[in-house]
Amino acid sequence: MSETKPVDVLIVGGGPAGLAAALWLGRHRLETVVADRGEHRNRWVDASFGYLGFDGSAPDALVKAGRADLDRYPNVTLLESTVRALHRTDEGFHAEVDGRTLRCSAVVFAGGVRDVVPPLAGLRDHYGTSVYVCPLCDGYECREQRVVILGAGGSVGAFAQELLQWASSVVVVPLGDERPTDALPDGVTCTDHPATAVHGSSCVERVELKDGSTVPCDAIFFRSETIPATDMAADVGCDLDEDGLVIVDADGCASAPDVYAAGDCTPGPRIVQVAAAEGARAGLQCAETLMARR
Repeated sequence: MSETKPVDVLIVGGGPAGLAAALWLGRHRLETVVADRGEHRNRWVDASFGYLGFDGSAPDALVKAGRADLDRYPNVTLLESTVRALHRTDEGFHAEVDGRTLRCSAVVFAGGVRDVVPPLAGLRDHYGTSVYVCPLCDGYECREQRVVILGAGGSVGAFAQELLQWASSVVVVPLGDERPTDALPDGVTCTDHPATAVHGSSCVERVELKDGSTVPCDAIFFRSETIPATDMAADVGCDLDEDGLVIVDADGCASAPDVYAAGDCTPGPRIVQVAAAEGARAGLQCAETLMARR
Protein backbone atom coordinates (compact mmCIF):
# COMPACT_ATOMS: atom_id res chain seq x y z
CA MET A 1 0.00 0.00 0.00
CA SER A 2 1.49 3.34 -1.08
CA GLU A 3 1.83 6.26 1.32
CA THR A 4 0.97 9.82 0.37
CA LYS A 5 2.45 13.08 1.58
CA PRO A 6 1.18 14.02 5.08
CA VAL A 7 -1.69 16.51 5.21
CA ASP A 8 -3.19 18.57 7.97
CA VAL A 9 -6.81 17.38 7.91
CA LEU A 10 -8.79 14.48 6.49
CA ILE A 11 -12.53 15.05 6.02
CA VAL A 12 -14.55 11.84 5.78
CA GLY A 13 -17.59 12.70 3.66
CA GLY A 14 -18.12 15.37 1.04
CA GLY A 15 -21.73 16.44 1.45
CA PRO A 16 -22.70 19.93 2.65
CA ALA A 17 -21.12 19.40 6.08
CA GLY A 18 -17.82 18.10 4.74
CA LEU A 19 -17.53 20.72 2.00
CA ALA A 20 -18.32 23.56 4.42
CA ALA A 21 -15.59 22.31 6.76
CA ALA A 22 -13.16 22.09 3.85
CA LEU A 23 -13.95 25.66 2.83
CA TRP A 24 -12.83 27.10 6.16
CA LEU A 25 -9.81 24.83 6.39
CA GLY A 26 -8.86 25.91 2.87
CA ARG A 27 -9.16 29.56 3.83
CA HIS A 28 -6.65 28.91 6.62
CA ARG A 29 -4.29 27.38 4.01
CA LEU A 30 -4.27 24.02 5.73
CA GLU A 31 -3.57 20.98 3.57
CA THR A 32 -6.95 19.26 3.49
CA VAL A 33 -8.23 16.09 1.83
CA VAL A 34 -11.95 15.41 1.39
CA ALA A 35 -12.70 11.72 0.81
CA ASP A 36 -16.20 11.22 -0.56
CA ARG A 37 -17.68 8.17 -2.28
CA GLY A 38 -20.68 10.14 -3.56
CA GLU A 39 -23.43 8.12 -1.85
CA HIS A 40 -25.22 11.10 -0.35
CA ARG A 41 -28.43 10.47 1.56
CA ASN A 42 -30.64 12.69 -0.63
CA ARG A 43 -29.37 11.39 -3.97
CA TRP A 44 -32.69 9.56 -4.49
CA VAL A 45 -34.94 12.63 -4.40
CA ASP A 46 -35.93 14.83 -7.33
CA ALA A 47 -35.41 18.07 -5.40
CA SER A 48 -34.01 19.23 -2.08
CA PHE A 49 -35.84 21.82 0.00
CA GLY A 50 -35.19 24.20 2.86
CA TYR A 51 -31.73 25.55 1.97
CA LEU A 52 -31.77 29.31 1.47
CA GLY A 53 -30.86 30.11 -2.13
CA PHE A 54 -31.16 26.45 -3.21
CA ASP A 55 -34.75 25.67 -2.20
CA GLY A 56 -36.21 23.22 -4.71
CA SER A 57 -32.90 22.59 -6.45
CA ALA A 58 -31.65 19.23 -7.65
CA PRO A 59 -30.11 17.33 -4.72
CA ASP A 60 -26.60 17.54 -6.18
CA ALA A 61 -26.78 21.28 -6.98
CA LEU A 62 -25.46 22.36 -3.59
CA VAL A 63 -22.64 19.81 -3.68
CA LYS A 64 -21.61 20.89 -7.18
CA ALA A 65 -21.61 24.53 -6.10
CA GLY A 66 -19.59 23.69 -3.00
CA ARG A 67 -17.03 21.75 -4.99
CA ALA A 68 -16.73 24.65 -7.42
CA ASP A 69 -16.09 27.01 -4.50
CA LEU A 70 -13.24 24.78 -3.32
CA ASP A 71 -11.49 25.11 -6.70
CA ARG A 72 -10.17 28.47 -5.42
CA TYR A 73 -8.15 26.71 -2.73
CA PRO A 74 -5.17 24.74 -4.07
CA ASN A 75 -4.54 23.24 -0.65
CA VAL A 76 -7.89 21.39 -0.69
CA THR A 77 -8.00 18.05 -2.53
CA LEU A 78 -11.17 16.13 -3.34
CA LEU A 79 -10.86 12.36 -3.62
CA GLU A 80 -13.71 10.24 -4.94
CA SER A 81 -12.62 7.55 -2.57
CA THR A 82 -13.68 5.55 0.46
CA VAL A 83 -11.84 5.66 3.76
CA ARG A 84 -11.48 1.98 4.59
CA ALA A 85 -9.93 2.32 8.04
CA LEU A 86 -8.55 4.94 10.40
CA HIS A 87 -5.94 4.49 13.12
CA ARG A 88 -4.55 6.86 15.71
CA THR A 89 -0.74 7.01 15.89
CA ASP A 90 1.82 8.94 17.92
CA GLU A 91 2.02 11.50 15.10
CA GLY A 92 -1.71 11.81 14.44
CA PHE A 93 -3.75 9.48 12.25
CA HIS A 94 -3.21 6.97 9.47
CA ALA A 95 -6.11 6.46 7.08
CA GLU A 96 -6.43 3.70 4.50
CA VAL A 97 -7.97 5.37 1.46
CA ASP A 98 -8.54 3.05 -1.51
CA GLY A 99 -5.12 1.49 -1.72
CA ARG A 100 -3.05 4.26 -0.18
CA THR A 101 -2.13 5.35 3.33
CA LEU A 102 -2.80 8.96 4.19
CA ARG A 103 -1.27 10.61 7.26
CA CYS A 104 -3.02 13.56 8.88
CA SER A 105 -3.05 15.61 12.07
CA ALA A 106 -6.83 15.91 12.49
CA VAL A 107 -10.03 14.33 11.21
CA VAL A 108 -13.50 15.71 10.54
CA PHE A 109 -16.29 13.12 10.28
CA ALA A 110 -19.10 14.23 7.98
CA GLY A 111 -20.29 10.94 6.51
CA GLY A 112 -23.93 11.29 7.55
CA VAL A 113 -26.29 8.33 7.82
CA ARG A 114 -27.79 5.72 5.52
CA ASP A 115 -31.53 5.06 5.35
CA VAL A 116 -32.67 1.45 5.40
CA VAL A 117 -35.49 1.15 2.86
CA PRO A 118 -38.07 -1.53 3.79
CA PRO A 119 -38.06 -4.43 1.29
CA LEU A 120 -41.68 -3.80 0.27
CA ALA A 121 -42.72 -4.49 -3.31
CA GLY A 122 -43.04 -1.26 -5.30
CA LEU A 123 -41.70 1.03 -2.61
CA ARG A 124 -38.27 1.62 -4.11
CA ASP A 125 -39.88 2.51 -7.48
CA HIS A 126 -41.27 5.72 -5.98
CA TYR A 127 -38.55 6.51 -3.46
CA GLY A 128 -37.73 10.21 -3.70
CA THR A 129 -40.70 11.15 -5.88
CA SER A 130 -43.72 10.29 -3.73
CA VAL A 131 -42.09 8.16 -1.02
CA TYR A 132 -40.12 10.04 1.64
CA VAL A 133 -38.54 9.72 5.07
CA CYS A 134 -38.45 13.27 6.48
CA PRO A 135 -41.56 15.37 7.18
CA LEU A 136 -39.44 18.50 7.66
CA CYS A 137 -37.80 18.05 4.27
CA ASP A 138 -40.83 17.02 2.18
CA GLY A 139 -43.97 17.62 4.24
CA TYR A 140 -44.78 20.94 2.57
CA GLU A 141 -44.75 19.29 -0.87
CA CYS A 142 -47.41 16.87 0.41
CA ARG A 143 -49.82 19.56 1.58
CA GLU A 144 -53.52 18.66 1.22
CA GLN A 145 -52.58 15.12 0.20
CA ARG A 146 -53.55 11.72 1.59
CA VAL A 147 -50.48 10.36 3.34
CA VAL A 148 -49.66 6.85 4.52
CA ILE A 149 -47.04 6.26 7.19
CA LEU A 150 -45.36 2.88 6.77
CA GLY A 151 -44.24 1.45 10.09
CA ALA A 152 -46.36 1.58 13.23
CA GLY A 153 -43.77 1.12 15.94
CA GLY A 154 -42.34 3.59 18.42
CA SER A 155 -43.58 7.17 18.62
CA VAL A 156 -45.44 7.06 15.32
CA GLY A 157 -48.15 9.25 16.86
CA ALA A 158 -45.73 12.17 17.10
CA PHE A 159 -44.60 11.47 13.53
CA ALA A 160 -48.22 11.57 12.36
CA GLN A 161 -48.90 14.78 14.28
CA GLU A 162 -46.01 16.44 12.47
CA LEU A 163 -47.34 15.37 9.07
CA LEU A 164 -50.81 16.71 9.88
CA GLN A 165 -49.37 20.21 9.58
CA TRP A 166 -49.53 19.62 5.81
CA ALA A 167 -51.43 16.44 4.94
CA SER A 168 -55.20 16.31 4.51
CA SER A 169 -55.27 12.84 6.09
CA VAL A 170 -52.83 10.36 7.61
CA VAL A 171 -53.18 6.58 7.92
CA VAL A 172 -50.60 4.41 9.70
CA VAL A 173 -49.88 1.04 8.11
CA PRO A 174 -47.71 -1.50 9.97
CA LEU A 175 -44.90 -3.34 8.24
CA GLY A 176 -45.31 -6.29 10.60
CA ASP A 177 -46.93 -6.83 13.97
CA GLU A 178 -45.57 -3.62 15.52
CA ARG A 179 -47.88 -1.12 17.21
CA PRO A 180 -47.47 2.50 18.39
CA THR A 181 -46.02 3.25 21.80
CA ASP A 182 -47.73 6.64 21.91
CA ALA A 183 -51.25 7.88 21.18
CA LEU A 184 -52.31 8.58 17.61
CA PRO A 185 -53.71 12.07 16.95
CA ASP A 186 -57.46 12.49 16.46
CA GLY A 187 -58.47 11.37 12.99
CA VAL A 188 -55.39 9.20 12.43
CA THR A 189 -56.02 5.46 12.25
CA CYS A 190 -53.78 2.40 12.18
CA THR A 191 -54.75 -0.51 9.95
CA ASP A 192 -55.15 -3.98 11.45
CA HIS A 193 -53.16 -5.65 8.67
CA PRO A 194 -49.59 -4.92 7.51
CA ALA A 195 -48.52 -3.68 4.09
CA THR A 196 -47.54 -6.16 1.39
CA ALA A 197 -47.02 -3.88 -1.64
CA VAL A 198 -47.12 -0.34 -2.97
CA HIS A 199 -48.91 0.38 -6.25
CA GLY A 200 -48.91 3.36 -8.61
CA SER A 201 -47.68 4.56 -11.97
CA SER A 202 -46.02 7.99 -11.94
CA CYS A 203 -46.58 8.31 -8.19
CA VAL A 204 -47.95 6.12 -5.42
CA GLU A 205 -51.69 5.48 -5.53
CA ARG A 206 -52.40 2.84 -2.91
CA VAL A 207 -50.87 0.50 -0.37
CA GLU A 208 -51.99 -3.12 -0.48
CA LEU A 209 -52.54 -4.89 2.84
CA LYS A 210 -52.10 -8.53 3.78
CA ASP A 211 -55.87 -9.14 3.75
CA GLY A 212 -56.08 -7.93 0.13
CA SER A 213 -57.64 -4.54 0.91
CA THR A 214 -55.92 -1.29 -0.08
CA VAL A 215 -55.37 2.16 1.41
CA PRO A 216 -55.48 4.98 -1.19
CA CYS A 217 -52.76 7.60 -0.86
CA ASP A 218 -50.88 10.34 -2.68
CA ALA A 219 -47.64 10.07 -0.71
CA ILE A 220 -45.88 7.72 1.68
CA PHE A 221 -43.49 8.43 4.53
CA PHE A 222 -41.67 5.46 6.01
CA ARG A 223 -40.12 5.53 9.43
CA SER A 224 -36.62 4.67 8.38
CA GLU A 225 -34.01 2.89 10.38
CA THR A 226 -30.81 4.85 9.85
CA ILE A 227 -27.25 3.55 10.02
CA PRO A 228 -24.76 6.28 10.97
CA ALA A 229 -21.32 6.30 9.39
CA THR A 230 -19.56 6.44 12.73
CA ASP A 231 -17.69 3.14 13.14
CA MET A 232 -14.32 4.80 12.48
CA ALA A 233 -15.13 7.58 14.93
CA ALA A 234 -15.58 4.94 17.61
CA ASP A 235 -12.33 3.28 16.50
CA VAL A 236 -10.37 6.45 17.31
CA GLY A 237 -11.98 6.96 20.71
CA CYS A 238 -15.05 9.13 20.08
CA ASP A 239 -18.03 8.79 22.38
CA LEU A 240 -21.28 7.86 20.63
CA ASP A 241 -24.83 8.32 21.85
CA GLU A 242 -27.46 5.55 22.09
CA ASP A 243 -28.24 6.01 18.38
CA GLY A 244 -24.61 5.59 17.35
CA LEU A 245 -24.11 9.30 16.57
CA VAL A 246 -20.90 11.17 17.41
CA ILE A 247 -21.29 13.33 20.50
CA VAL A 248 -19.82 16.79 19.91
CA ASP A 249 -19.63 20.05 21.82
CA ALA A 250 -20.83 23.46 20.63
CA ASP A 251 -17.79 23.79 18.35
CA GLY A 252 -18.10 20.39 16.70
CA CYS A 253 -15.31 18.84 18.77
CA ALA A 254 -15.68 15.13 19.53
CA SER A 255 -14.51 13.58 22.80
CA ALA A 256 -11.30 12.28 21.18
CA PRO A 257 -8.44 14.75 20.63
CA ASP A 258 -8.15 16.26 17.14
CA VAL A 259 -11.43 14.72 15.99
CA TYR A 260 -14.43 16.76 14.86
CA ALA A 261 -17.84 15.82 13.47
CA ALA A 262 -20.70 17.60 11.75
CA GLY A 263 -23.98 16.96 9.97
CA ASP A 264 -26.25 13.94 10.16
CA CYS A 265 -23.64 11.76 11.91
CA THR A 266 -24.10 13.96 15.01
CA PRO A 267 -27.27 14.45 17.11
CA GLY A 268 -29.72 17.15 16.04
CA PRO A 269 -31.98 18.12 13.13
CA ARG A 270 -31.17 16.36 9.86
CA ILE A 271 -31.54 19.39 7.63
CA VAL A 272 -29.11 20.29 4.85
CA GLN A 273 -28.62 23.90 5.94
CA VAL A 274 -27.95 22.80 9.53
CA ALA A 275 -25.41 20.25 8.29
CA ALA A 276 -23.57 22.94 6.32
CA ALA A 277 -23.54 25.28 9.32
CA GLU A 278 -22.20 22.55 11.57
CA GLY A 279 -19.52 21.73 9.02
CA ALA A 280 -18.41 25.35 8.90
CA ARG A 281 -18.27 25.47 12.68
CA ALA A 282 -16.25 22.24 12.96
CA GLY A 283 -13.89 23.26 10.16
CA LEU A 284 -13.27 26.65 11.71
CA GLN A 285 -12.59 25.18 15.15
CA CYS A 286 -10.25 22.59 13.66
CA ALA A 287 -8.39 25.28 11.73
CA GLU A 288 -8.00 27.54 14.74
CA THR A 289 -6.72 24.66 16.89
CA LEU A 290 -4.12 23.57 14.35
CA MET A 291 -3.01 27.14 13.61
CA ALA A 292 -2.52 27.81 17.32
CA ARG A 293 0.07 25.00 17.45
CA ARG A 294 2.23 26.57 14.79
